Amino acid sequence: PGDLPTAVTIRTKALRDGRIHAAVYSWEVFSDIARTHKMTTHWEDTIDNFERDMAWGQGVQLLEDGTDESAEHSSHLPAPIDVKKDDNLIVTIKVAEYGGMLQCSVAKA
Repeated sequence: PGDLPTAVTIRTKALRDGRIHAAVYSWEVFSDIARTHKMTTHWEDTIDNFERDMAWGQGVQLLEDGTDESAEHSSHLPAPIDVKKDDNLIVTIKVAEYGGMLQCSVAKA
């Protein structure tokens, strides 16, 4: 407790036209301040490591467009998040008090 912020906001741009389906999470921790040993679930670090993927694989959260604008165009929520190249996006990540859960949302700026 106390080491993680309760929320992080990242401003970014869409790289291409498309649909945002999900957020994929990974993490890393170190054995000490000198970072002598690292344990990670980053995809690139767990290639060919079936045991780690099965025990501590990446987290996946499906995303939806929760803006008032999306509700006006669809009577069936959840609505997809459709973006155009260079759309400004706000990614908000909320962290539970003890860091055990994360929640991500993406909105057009």
